[in-house]
Amino acid sequence: MKQPLPNRQIFILFSMFLFVSTLSAQSIWDGGGSTTDWNDPLNWAEDMVPPADSLIEFNEDATVTGTVSVVHPRVNIRGQANVTLDLDLSIGNGTTDENSLTVGSGSTFNLAAGRTLTLNPPANKQGLPLFASTDSTTINIASDAIINIQQGNNGVNLSSTSSTITNNGTINILSAVNLGIKSSGMFLNNGTINITETQNDGIQLLGGTFQNSGSIVISKTGDDGIEVIDDGMFTNSGVLNLTAKDDANSGNNPIAVGTDMAAGSFVNQTSGIINGSGGAGETGRAIFTNEMGTFENMGQMNLTGGSDGSRFYNRGTSTNGMNGILDLDNGRANINQGSFVNNGLVKSIRDASSILTAEGTSATNNAFFSYDGSNTFAIGSGEVVNNGISLNNNQININAMNTCMVDIAEVPYEWSEGAASVGTADATGLLMFPAQSVSADSVTLVTSIPGVSVNVRNICAEAIIISSIFNPVKTIPLRIFPSVLNGTEELHVDLSSFTTTNIELRIVNLTGQLQQSFKLTGGAVQQILLNDLAPGMYMMQAEDGTKIAIAKFIIAQ
Repeated sequence: MKQPLPNRQIFILFSMFLFVSTLSAQSIWDGGGSTTDWNDPLNWAEDMVPPADSLIEFNEDATVTGTVSVVHPRVNIRGQANVTLDLDLSIGNGTTDENSLTVGSGSTFNLAAGRTLTLNPPANKQGLPLFASTDSTTINIASDAIINIQQGNNGVNLSSTSSTITNNGTINILSAVNLGIKSSGMFLNNGTINITETQNDGIQLLGGTFQNSGSIVISKTGDDGIEVIDDGMFTNSGVLNLTAKDDANSGNNPIAVGTDMAAGSFVNQTSGIINGSGGAGETGRAIFTNEMGTFENMGQMNLTGGSDGSRFYNRGTSTNGMNGILDLDNGRANINQGSFVNNGLVKSIRDASSILTAEGTSATNNAFFSYDGSNTFAIGSGEVVNNGISLNNNQININAMNTCMVDIAEVPYEWSEGAASVGTADATGLLMFPAQSVSADSVTLVTSIPGVSVNVRNICAEAIIISSIFNPVKTIPLRIFPSVLNGTEELHVDLSSFTTTNIELRIVNLTGQLQQSFKLTGGAVQQILLNDLAPGMYMMQAEDGTKIAIAKFIIAQ
C-alpha cells in the first residue's frame, strides 16, 4: 500500500508546478506555411499562433506580415537570420524580466516602411540591445517606420563595436532609467530621433561613431544631452535641437565632449545645424569640451540659455572652421584650458568681448567676429592673436603698394563681388585682384559666410577697408533632391519657402570657393543642371536678402 507523501514533498511538487506554469511559452518561426502571415499556424514550429506572453524566436530568414493583437515579452533573432517585420508589433509588458528585442551575432533585423514597433522592457532591461559579445549585427529601420521605446534601463544599447544601426525612420525614446542611447558601434541616423526623458545622458557615445544627417531632439535629460568619450566620434550634418534640464549645473550640458582622462571628438559639418540651450537657470552650459575633447564646427551653431559667461566652455581643443558660424546670442566663450581657433564667424550681442581666456590658454582669430559691445576679439590672461576682422570696425588701413593685393583675413576664403568671383585669398589672407578689375572708388566683397561683407577702397594704390558689415539673416535648411548625383542629372531645388522674387543660388566647395551661380524665381521647385563639377561634396546657398537656405550635395565619381 502506497504511503501518502510527506507535507514537505507535497510543497516542493506544488512549487515546481507553479514555477513551470508561470514560465512563458516559446514560439519558434519555421516558415512552414504557404504565406508570410504571423497568424498562419503552419509558420510556427508548434503549428500554433503564439499566445500572449510567449517568447518569440527567429533563427532563419523571414519576412513576416499580418496583424498581432497581443503583447509578447521578447523577440529574439539569432542564427545569422535576416528577419523583416512588415507588421505592427508590441514587445514587452514592462514587468517580465526580458530584453524586448535581441538580435544575435551575424543576424539582421529590418523594420519595414510604415510599421510601428513598441518596446516596453522592465526598468532593469534594455529596449533594443546589441551586447558587447554580439558580433557583426545589423539593424535597419526603414523610412516612415517608427520605434517607440518606453521605460527600460537603456532605450537602445549598441555595445557591440562591430555592429551597425541605421535609422531612416523615427525612434521615440519616451523614458529610460539610465541612457536613451548607449553606443559603442556605428549608429547612422538619417531619420528622426526624439528623446524626451532619461535619468542620465540622452546619447552616450563610448567609442565607435555616430553620424547624424537627420534630426535629433533631446529635451531635459538628467545629465548630458550628448556625451562623447572613449575615443568616440560624433559627426553631425543634420539638425540637433538640444535642451539642458531646468536649473542645470555646470555638469549638465547639451553637448559634452571628452573628459580629463577619456578622449572624444565632435564635428559639426558644413550643413550641420546645432541649436543648443543651457536651459533655464544661470549655471548650465550649452557646449563643454573637456581636456581630452576636440570640437570642430563648420556649420551653424545657435547657443542660448544657461550661463551667459560660459555658454561655450572649453578645456580642450575647439575650432570654429571655415564657413562655421558660432552664434553665442548674449553669451561668451570661456577658454578655461586648451585652445580656441576661429576660421569662420563668431558673433554675440553681449555688451563686452565675447571670448575670455585664462592663463596658459590661447584664442586665435583668423577670420571674422561681430560683437555688439566690443571690437576686441578676446580678453583675459591667455594668449590672444587676432589675424582677422571685426565686423564692427570701420577703419582698417591696408597699403597695397601698387600690387593690386590686399591683406584681408588669414584664412583662404574665396571673395566675390556679387556673384562674380574676385579670387581666393591664400592661407595668410593675401588677395590679388586682376589688373584693371576695379574702376570704382570702392567695392563690396563677400565670402561664403552668410551676411559677411567687406568694403575695400582704392585698390592698386592704397587699399583701405572702409567698413565691415554683418547683415544678420535667418539661416534655414534647403531641401534638394537627389542629394547624390552623377553630374548629368537635374537637381531639384525647393524654393517654396521663398516669395516669388529673384533668388540668388550659389554653389561653393568645402573651402568656400564659388563654383557656379544661378538666378532663379522663388515660390516653387526649380530644376538646374550642374555642369563641369568635379566629384566631391558641395554646399548650395539660396538667398533673397532676408534669409539664406543651405544644403549639401555630392557629385559621385
